[in-house]
Amino acid sequence: MGMGMPPKASAKGEWKEVPSLLCDACSSGVKAAFTEVAHQRSEAVAGTFGEDDINSVLERLCDPKNRIGHHLRRLDVYADERRSRTLLKTRQMDDVGKCGVECETLVLACNKVMDEMMDVEELVVALYKNRKSADQLVEEFCKEAEPCEDAPKPLPPSYKRKDHPFVPMDESELSLESMMAEMNSMGMGGNLMTADDMEAYAENMDGYGYGDMDPYGDMDPYGFGNMDAYGDAYGDDPYGEGL
Repeated sequence: MGMGMPPKASAKGEWKEVPSLLCDACSSGVKAAFTEVAHQRSEAVAGTFGEDDINSVLERLCDPKNRIGHHLRRLDVYADERRSRTLLKTRQMDDVGKCGVECETLVLACNKVMDEMMDVEELVVALYKNRKSADQLVEEFCKEAEPCEDAPKPLPPSYKRKDHPFVPMDESELSLESMMAEMNSMGMGGNLMTADDMEAYAENMDGYGYGDMDPYGDMDPYGFGNMDAYGDAYGDDPYGEGL
């Protein structure tokens, strides 16, 4: 099972939808892990890529703010009505979306899979050996394992689900978010300011008269503009003759 993964940030998803999304969250996560491990292995110096690197990938698999966890933000959740039951399905989108309720629900499902259902040690070994395809790993660790057991699981009959639109992320905002996530992972945390926040901040600064103003104007803030001030006291040698 999970091998002491680091604490996860609390997600604000719909817990009643989690059982219906465990299989899809597992499949998406294993594919994303396979792709990222293959990329890092190809970039590493021969013989230096190991199981610790794979563990590092898996630790970020359910973090929607980390690039590795963006696979969850490329999924759109929708309801499939079938007679007296409602199933939840996901479809792959071309863009990374904003992490709203549906994304947060997938985060909950991903964390539950990795912490309670997945044999993480075995997945690490399988990824390290690199003898199976992504589809083969999905079959072994998801479809033939607990995450996809009894799938598809319908929603509770009394549960009234609200659909949320998939909202693609602006490229500049996504880049900023990824940068801040990387800084946080290195202990250099800060408050995330979105592109909209920065634009609003710039407009506010214009309101205070700073938009096009040089804060120093014609003033020399350090008093070095006119070196003649030294010439009066020291002649041509401001530090004293002979120095």
